Amino acid sequence: MAHRLHDLSSRGALQGLDHLEQEMRELRTAIRELDVANLVRSVDGQLRDLSDRIDAMSQDASADIHERLLTFEDRLPDRAILDTLNNRMERISSMLAENRSSTGGAH
Repeated sequence: MAHRLHDLSSRGALQGLDHLEQEMRELRTAIRELDVANLVRSVDGQLRDLSDRIDAMSQDASADIHERLLTFEDRLPDRAILDTLNNRMERISSMLAENRSSTGGAH
């Protein structure tokens, strides 16, 4: 609207002013009738819905992570099995070291 006012004033044309005055009256009426409270309520409602969805997604993700950790822990071998495996690995390493030292470190 400012651009149109500038154009009319620079051209000195008065025939467009009536139309422009009518548009300004309509704009003032629209601004007076604007219900900001409804707009704020609408935005507030949308933000609450978004917050609820984010909370739900967060809880779902947390539950999913917890379930995956439990599944992983269930798949882990017992501590006794891990200790037995570790002892066997130590014996194999010792036997390999003894073999190397008896052969003089040759491959």
